[in-house]
Amino acid sequence: MSNTMEEGLYVARIIGQRIEKSPLRETPYAALHIEIVGRVDLMNPTEPPAEVTPVRRTVDLWLTDAAAERSVRDLKAIGWTGASFTQFDDRIEGHVNITGRSIFVSCRIDDTSTTVRERWAITSAPKPVDKNRLVDLDARFGSLLTDTTGTTDEKAGHAGDESGRHEPA
Repeated sequence: MSNTMEEGLYVARIIGQRIEKSPLRETPYAALHIEIVGRVDLMNPTEPPAEVTPVRRTVDLWLTDAAAERSVRDLKAIGWTGASFTQFDDRIEGHVNITGRSIFVSCRIDDTSTTVRERWAITSAPKPVDKNRLVDLDARFGSLLTDTTGTTDEKAGHAGDESGRHEPA
């Protein structure tokens, strides 16, 4: 793909919404067509997003037994209120329109020996952790901060998300 975006957190504007199917297996998905308009600085998430040259991408929300629950949760999180998938597709009269809304999306890059592919997902803005939660984290894990045994990410077996962090399921 030319114009490959960097991994990270972005602000996007929804420009279209459709129910589509994959060409090979014909797996249905809710296609959220977006225009990337800004990039969030994860070191300063409260700062306004940096403007980027607008590019269009698609968030694929798979409608399979394994993924539909999460896809519907993501759609509801961005304000879609439909009660039927016919109300999602913008080609169908009476659909619940969410175009024009600004949302946060994340980009992850899958880089194989033959292809580079962007994977877009709906996400939320980074939120600060309150002081009570920090005290709880110190109580639970503070001893790790003073551990001098040399534990590394390799030993711990961490698999990170797009920012290198791992959040348990």
